[in-house]
Amino acid sequence: MRRYFLEIAFKGTRFCGWQRQPHDASVQQEVERAITTILRTETTCMGCGRTDTGVHANQFFLHFDTQQELDAHQFVYRLNGVLHEDVAVKRCIPVSQEAHARYDATNRTYRYFVHNSKNPFLRETSLFMLRTPDFDAMNEAAKLMTGSHDFTSFARLHSDVKNHMCEVRSARWEQCGESQWYFEISANRFLRNMVRAVVGTLLKTGRGKEPLGHIETVMQGKNRGLAGASAPAHGLFLHSVQYPYIT
Repeated sequence: MRRYFLEIAFKGTRFCGWQRQPHDASVQQEVERAITTILRTETTCMGCGRTDTGVHANQFFLHFDTQQELDAHQFVYRLNGVLHEDVAVKRCIPVSQEAHARYDATNRTYRYFVHNSKNPFLRETSLFMLRTPDFDAMNEAAKLMTGSHDFTSFARLHSDVKNHMCEVRSARWEQCGESQWYFEISANRFLRNMVRAVVGTLLKTGRGKEPLGHIETVMQGKNRGLAGASAPAHGLFLHSVQYPYIT
């Protein structure tokens, strides 16, 4: 049995997220359908994590097993020929049988995009804001999140996760156009809904609704009710995932 990683990108607007769901179209379901079509044998895959409905990915990894020895370039070409137009395969990488797309990831980076000038082409991939928040204040607040902290206050309620500790390695807002910005956050792991809850909380500071130190109060409180409402899913991208054996 051989194991392969696929590096893919997807626009999540028309999907219920990565994870297979019984009654909605998911990215996992679409990728498994395409692989099964090409290999002519039922194939399942394991992703590097979950994404919520409407969330996108510039880089997402998954692994699958097959008895066939694949021509990586030809396999990528054939997959892209049968996949949904909102999903693209970038690379097929042979790895050891022990390699794992989810558990071997050492760093993940998300970006959340916002803009303040109405633009129909950004409607599904960036949050439109009528007023420009104070990005300097939000960056000062974001600094308080770096390091190892308990992010219970930013986690989805009623999940089965027992460990809420995450090591945030960087967190910062950057301008990427005349009227567009993104929040980039990197960590060893993320909790479900964490990034969107962090963005929603930072925006409250940026809009002057909460003081600069509010983010620390929220983290120390370990209570989801203290944080801001989750930012809408459509502005969020999984930007990159790192592994010790993939460059």
